[in-house]
Parts: sequence; structure tokens; C-alpha cells
Amino acid sequence: VTVGRTDNMFTKYTFDITSVIKDDSFIEIQFSSPVSYAAGESRAHTAYTMPPECPPPVQKGECHVNFIRKEQCSFSWDWGPSFPTQGIWKDIRIEAYDVLHLNYLSFTPVYVVSTQQWNLKIVPIFDVVGSEPVAGQATVTISELHTQQTYDLELHPGKCSPELLLSISEDVTVETWWPSGHGNQFGYNLTVTFIFEDGYHINKLAKVYFRTVELVQEPIVGSPGLSFYFRINGLPIFIKGSNWIPADSFQDRVTSDVLRLLLQSTVEANMNALRVWGGGVYEQDEFYDICDELGIMVWQDFMFACALYPTDPSFLESVRAEVTHQLF
Repeated sequence: VTVGRTDNMFTKYTFDITSVIKDDSFIEIQFSSPVSYAAGESRAHTAYTMPPECPPPVQKGECHVNFIRKEQCSFSWDWGPSFPTQGIWKDIRIEAYDVLHLNYLSFTPVYVVSTQQWNLKIVPIFDVVGSEPVAGQATVTISELHTQQTYDLELHPGKCSPELLLSISEDVTVETWWPSGHGNQFGYNLTVTFIFEDGYHINKLAKVYFRTVELVQEPIVGSPGLSFYFRINGLPIFIKGSNWIPADSFQDRVTSDVLRLLLQSTVEANMNALRVWGGGVYEQDEFYDICDELGIMVWQDFMFACALYPTDPSFLESVRAEVTHQLF
């Protein structure tokens, strides 16, 4: 029984196997050649041309990479070889639940100028599988800031995303995060605990950093253009950085030690920012965690580079799912 198909390296797939799983079930995964798939998609697209068809001959690469949602440089680039990999490159698992499941948990610090107070916006995204609403509570705690708040929840069937707003006490001093060379990178331990009917509970831990980021585009005296710079915590920051490409042609060789070595080298070279290039991959969570820890700002591309791309409904729907998954 076929339970699902995939065609996008950059998103998460979930397949319901409730009706097909048995005591002696096994999983069989069949892979298609990414090169053949991209070529087939290109042949089927006849409405208009989609350059470039192929990389320059000197690269000895593969063609039509813009027709597959895959690491674009894996078909070759001007700095690297052609290794169009295929396979499972992130976790695969079976999950069982009959009430609800927490799919994502995001949090965003917000500074309220009028009250000179920090808030933390927390958005959990649940999949509620029953036919009735599920009642519960969420407790958010930041012990170092002597802050704890409990919220009543009522989750309705389907996708449900309540918004929780945590107000940080005015009586405590919040240490802000600064780019490398401008201050410390102080972070706080965040705990979010969900407790639902029948004692079902979920506990999540995370590190949260408080900072404001502003892109400043203002008129420049004597110039027809606008300024373009960033203020972090109200301070203009001169960005010094590099272009981050995949650390290896084979992602399973990019270990924690490799990431830390390269990112520590970034700071020691007096950089404070990296642009994650759109021809590679959305980096693993640990990459961004280490950047936070070391004071490295990240300019994040979506994974498109040096090409035109299809705009048919199925391709756009795949990209929409990709973007949603990456943002949360």
C-alpha cells in the first residue's frame, strides 16, 4: 500500500498510517533519480522557457535543477562538484497519538517602547485529532527573570494555534543579546508545559534571547536613494560577514564539531554575520543555536538561486508548505 510520496527536500511530510499498520508491517521506501525527475519535469513544462537549462560545460554538472526542490548546488556549481544525492537526510519515525500532537512551537521577543517592557509571544501549533475540543493549560516559565504565567486553553479539532503573550516583570533587568564585538550574548532558559485532560502533558525547553532588530531605510540628504542598515537594540551595526554555503557535499558529514569549528572561526575572523546562501540548504537547528551563542547574525535566503522557477499550482503549493515549515 502506498501511503505517501515526496518531492521536496525542504519540508516535513506526515502520512497517516492508521488504517494500514499491522503487527508485522514493514516500511519500504523507493527512490527516484533526482536527475531523471528534474529532466521529466522540464519536458512536461511547455508553457514558457525556464532558464538556465544546464550549467556551463566546464562545471560538468546536471541539468534542470530548478525543476526540483532540492539542494541546488548538488547538481554542480562554479565552486563545487556535481553530487545529486538522494535518500533520507533527516529523522524518520512513527508517532502514535489519539488526542493531539504538538507540531511546532515558536517564540518571538517583543519590546514595547511605550511601557519599556519586554513581552514574549509564544505560538504552539497543535494537530487535534479527535472530534471534540480539548481543554488544558499552558505554563510558561523563565526562572532567571522570575517570570511565570499560566494560560487556559481550548483546542478545537484540526490545526489549532493559540497565541500566548508572556509579560516580563518590570522589576527585573533583561540582559539583551548583542552581535559579536558589541556586547554579550545572554540567553534565558524557557520552559513551556502543556497539561491536558486525563493528565496528558507536553514539556518543551528552549533558549530565548531578547533583542530588537530594525532595518533602517531613510532618505539620505543629497541622494535619491535610501539608507540600508540594521539597528540592534537601537544601535546601528556595521555588518562584517561572509557567504555560507553547505559545509559538505554530503550533509550527513556535517557534525556538531564541524559546525562549531567553522562558526567559531567566523567570530575569530572578526565577523558578526553570515548569509545562508539560497543554493544550499536551510541549515540544521544547531547551526542557528551556535550562531545565537556566538553572536552571529544570520541573513537567511530561501532556497532559490541563479535561475527562474516554475509557477504552476503544484510547485507553488510545495513551496508554500516548505516556507511554512521553515518559518516555524
